[in-house]
Amino acid sequence: MARRGVIANMSLVDRAYQSYELWKGDAGIADEAPARDMFARELRRAMGARTGKVLEIGFGEGRFLDVAKEAGNEVWGLEIVEAYVERATERGHKALVGTVETAADGLPCDFDAVFLFDVLEHMDVDEIDALFSRLAGMTSADGMIVGRFPNGASPFFGRNQYGDLTHKSILSALKIRQLAVLSGWRLAGAYDEVRSHVGARYWGIPSRLRLALAKLIGLVVSNAFLGRSHPMAPNLVVHLKRAPDPAP
Repeated sequence: MARRGVIANMSLVDRAYQSYELWKGDAGIADEAPARDMFARELRRAMGARTGKVLEIGFGEGRFLDVAKEAGNEVWGLEIVEAYVERATERGHKALVGTVETAADGLPCDFDAVFLFDVLEHMDVDEIDALFSRLAGMTSADGMIVGRFPNGASPFFGRNQYGDLTHKSILSALKIRQLAVLSGWRLAGAYDEVRSHVGARYWGIPSRLRLALAKLIGLVVSNAFLGRSHPMAPNLVVHLKRAPDPAP
């Protein structure tokens, strides 16, 4: 009864986070190959052949942590769901419970890259601004932020954006660029998310063909409405680099 009383006093969003793992479910072994392929390719796109000190905020099942560590990086993880942290720790990762604010004392201040997959949309713009500002003090001089979120500038983003009641913000490359300028960063690139065909099945259509068709449709739509090519995948990936210090 006491537990029911505690849950009843929680806000709807807090209750949703409390049961997030149950709602999200474990994607399972069938999704392991495409997830690892996607994370490996996003890592290479961001860092190339370099290795360094990497932080993932909101690491979930920890697949990116696994991939980044196997690639030779020193990997740290931050997550608010304790069950995920326990599993990551059991696999040998440096994983902490909490947010950048609550766990700051346990984190280094010289990360080469900070990755936020499906995290920023769970924050409002003031929270994103505060996070970016804090990360500017936790990264090396040539450090970067990599973020993935539903692409608010795409007509195909609705399922990802509105499929989770904990999402707070609709984001786009232009909005992220504006937030970056305000917090000591610059938008270095905006891209369609990596979409893996490895081990995947889609509607009975060969996955390579389906992904090629999706890319073609994105090019046609963006050029027809915007007059230029623009990322049109349901999720957008942005790369932020540290802004140069203003001249004295």
